[in-house]
Amino acid sequence: MTLLHVVLFVLTASVRLQRPWWVPLAMAQ
Repeated sequence: MTLLHVVLFVLTASVRLQRPWWVPLAMAQ
């Protein structure tokens, strides 16, 4: 998976979970 695919996956998951997009990103870092 490329970085773009990872970003799109995180954005999609965040929308489905109804959470801000930066929550999973911050947790990953």
